[in-house]
Amino acid sequence: MAANNITPAQIPPGPILEYYGDIASGAIRPEDVRIEDLSFEVVIGADGSILSQTEKITVVSRYSFAIKRVYASLVEAADVDAAKGLVKFNLQEQGRNFTVFKRPVDIGAILTVKEPLYWDGVYICVPGTDFEAVWSVNQARWAALVGASRILSVSVTGDYIACDPVERR
Repeated sequence: MAANNITPAQIPPGPILEYYGDIASGAIRPEDVRIEDLSFEVVIGADGSILSQTEKITVVSRYSFAIKRVYASLVEAADVDAAKGLVKFNLQEQGRNFTVFKRPVDIGAILTVKEPLYWDGVYICVPGTDFEAVWSVNQARWAALVGASRILSVSVTGDYIACDPVERR
């Protein structure tokens, strides 16, 4: 979170400054932008098998989804170090069968830092896009290092930007 006393002149050049400028100038109107939080959860059994997971999430079809941050959490904080490298995820669009991230994201890399994974990427939605989290678990190592059922969650936050903004009058 930025400090309260920061001025627009102190924001370094780049996509964030351009984004704020577009909002201030009216190039991006409030009705053209929405904030979203896609949350996915998985329950991993003591043997490393996936017991349950969040079903698909349908995103608003007239928007592109600009991913900002990826957060992860593990219910049992004591297992964070043991879980490193054992669970990966990706987001998959069911309609076109595309994945959002080029490579699966290691949950342990996000869990062991104090900040979320920052992501400045845009995923272009098509009408009726459904996302699902695709989880992969190293079952043998999970059973040996964690050996218990655990709940992991991933939250992907970002902005919806209108694909076809309403004509200006």
